[in-house]
Amino acid sequence: MTKYTEEVREIRKLAREYIPKLLKKSSYSSKEIINNVQKKFPKNCDDSVLCNCQVSKNRPEWKHQILWAIQDCKSKKQLEYNKPTKKYQLKI
Repeated sequence: MTKYTEEVREIRKLAREYIPKLLKKSSYSSKEIINNVQKKFPKNCDDSVLCNCQVSKNRPEWKHQILWAIQDCKSKKQLEYNKPTKKYQLKI
């Protein structure tokens, strides 16, 4: 049995595809990325499904999935984190 429903996992998939497109326009912090993904896919951002991990209890799970999508994109070398600005940008 999987930990998350298909609906919850769908936002991670959508975010993985959308984040590189979003970063073509500008650099964004993780919070700004979350807000942009929510605007783009509001039906996939269900606040009633809460995260059950130790670090972020009571945070909606969809936000956690978007943070994972950011890490997925980083591991694929699609984007990088700029420490001084605290923003993600496309990897050149």
